Amino acid sequence: MYFSSQCREKVHIPENKLYVFLRGNGKGRTSIVWSQSSPNNVEYATVQVEAPHFIAFGISFKSREIFVVADCRVQIHGSITAQNRQSGDENSGFVFIKGKVYGIGDVYLGRARGAYSRVIFAKTYISKTIDLEGWTNWSYNGSTEFRSRDIRFFQSDMGSNQCTLWCIHHFGGSDVANGLSAETVIDSPLITQKIGTNRTIKVDLDGKGDFTSVQAAIDSVPEGNSRWIIIHVRKGVYREKVHIPENKPYVFLRGNGKGRTSIVWSQSSPNNVESATVKVEAPHFIAFGISFKNDAPTGLAQTSQNQSVAVFVGADMAAFYHCGFYSAHNTLFDYKGRHYYDNCYIQGSIDFIFGRGRSVFHSCEIFVVADCRVQIHGSITAQNRQSGDENSGFVFIKGKVYGIGDVYLGRARGAYSRVIFAKTYISKTIDLEGWTNWSYDGSTENLFHAEYHCHGPGAVAEKRAPWSLQLTEKEATPFMDIDFIDGKEWLPVYL
Repeated sequence: MYFSSQCREKVHIPENKLYVFLRGNGKGRTSIVWSQSSPNNVEYATVQVEAPHFIAFGISFKSREIFVVADCRVQIHGSITAQNRQSGDENSGFVFIKGKVYGIGDVYLGRARGAYSRVIFAKTYISKTIDLEGWTNWSYNGSTEFRSRDIRFFQSDMGSNQCTLWCIHHFGGSDVANGLSAETVIDSPLITQKIGTNRTIKVDLDGKGDFTSVQAAIDSVPEGNSRWIIIHVRKGVYREKVHIPENKPYVFLRGNGKGRTSIVWSQSSPNNVESATVKVEAPHFIAFGISFKNDAPTGLAQTSQNQSVAVFVGADMAAFYHCGFYSAHNTLFDYKGRHYYDNCYIQGSIDFIFGRGRSVFHSCEIFVVADCRVQIHGSITAQNRQSGDENSGFVFIKGKVYGIGDVYLGRARGAYSRVIFAKTYISKTIDLEGWTNWSYDGSTENLFHAEYHCHGPGAVAEKRAPWSLQLTEKEATPFMDIDFIDGKEWLPVYL
């Protein structure tokens, strides 16, 4: 069962309708939404799944009941989980592996809903939104003898020594410290601390800030600015085109999270730059926690009229942290300069990361929505290095490539195109050939389309295009370090 866009309805898959695969176009594009509240959890569910052998892919499920609470104070913390195993013999429980826990406010990882509650978080990043106690037996007054103590590995803002002490203090066993690892995460407070600014401009759609539009806030930045200015774009959908001109450097565009703050426009054009929702032409630019979208219709298949860029980056020293980029065709125009993308989500169909930039994409998710109307496969990247001496190229490190349909990792847009995927999960959405020189019929001698230690069902080295490369450690080393973009000279933070 396949569908797209937003469906406002309640959905029930009864127990007598087995083997249903509900497939969407991606959780940012397909959603099932309903608005209802009830004392009965089952009654108000947007979607009820009671049939075995059920699969869902690429869909957001939402409950949109709205509450207004005024002049109230709630002192208790909520919890993420409330598992209710009924006995020590019952084989139930929640296991969270290699995920990420973050947000706004203080909560617990879980509360004991009964005497045998079982929840495990393993190899998971846990942000400071989690109360340091971690767990609570709130509303359960019985013995805690059977409460799970199975957290053995996690990552957090704390250093390794703090992690060890935290575990020993809260779980009371030295074995819980085995294999601990601590990893720094880049978040908004860390960036703010590093850039050292004391000026913040607030943008709020409800008029509770300095401006109601992002462009108005940009316009207020003085020409020739030489100190970092934070533009805090509060939650909401800002339908506007935004331009950061070259004479307004040192702008930090800070959102409330890519799922809460978005800048959206709808325009397609034969000219990529003209169609862009956001144009960045000023050096020393940072964006954090914002989604950038061009929601123009795809248009006629196999024409040049359906280019709809979400972001054009034509400046040097630009960084994007925890941002989302959405469009169908030509999503991210990484035109020129040194750029860093950390933990970003990039979605598109054909040539949706393209240009001549010298860029590192670290821990980014690349989601493909292939255009099923065309027989020729599209590609994720179309890098256009002009000569062997030009120091440009796209490097993807420790990310994830997946989606719907068949595409290539990249196509040669010119004779010296350079793209590297390293230590990246590649799903079967990638054609086994991996790379194509579609539209380029010259020599493949100078193409540098390469992979290094990639994994997944789409990372089959022996099936790759004969002119593509599988790098050795020595060959990959120059691209695996932030020095590829001289990052230590200009990035406030990096991993």
